[in-house]
Amino acid sequence: MTLTPEYSNAVLSAPGTLGGSFTATGVGTLTADFCSNQGSVLQVNTSFCASGIARNYYRWTSPQASPQTYSIYVSYKLPSTFKGFYDDNTIKLTGLRDHATNSTAALSVFRSTGSAVTQCGSTTTVTTSTSNWTTTSLTGNETSCSFAASDVVLFKIDVTAQSNANVYIENLEFRYTNK
Repeated sequence: MTLTPEYSNAVLSAPGTLGGSFTATGVGTLTADFCSNQGSVLQVNTSFCASGIARNYYRWTSPQASPQTYSIYVSYKLPSTFKGFYDDNTIKLTGLRDHATNSTAALSVFRSTGSAVTQCGSTTTVTTSTSNWTTTSLTGNETSCSFAASDVVLFKIDVTAQSNANVYIENLEFRYTNK
């Protein structure tokens, strides 16, 4: 399964503190865009896409001097035929950052049974190099969460930027087997 921005069933939120008050830290701009660099066939934002590439993506940027975080939450209900995830490296996210210290993206995964929510694996930094699209697997073992048919997989993508740096998110991927 590959989810491409703008993710179906996604909710966008500035994280903060709950419990009487909410303090947003996500001061910046989140945009969804597209690029393609395919000769005379399709040319959109060609300076951003390498030759022969087309992609949808989110871009987060902030002019603030301190790190500003925005969260993208995606819910995916597993089908009634779900048997299990393909392996313990099946959940992946593709991202890019244009500054080594002023922009980053992280992926967290949770299992929701309808009566409890549990984190699966570890929160994983996705943007590990600068100016290159990289696809990174969730750290830890998502199969240890014992997902079952009709559970909801919750993906939390935190994008953080400061000082006009940019972080980009593209495909969210996962593979599972059916009964």
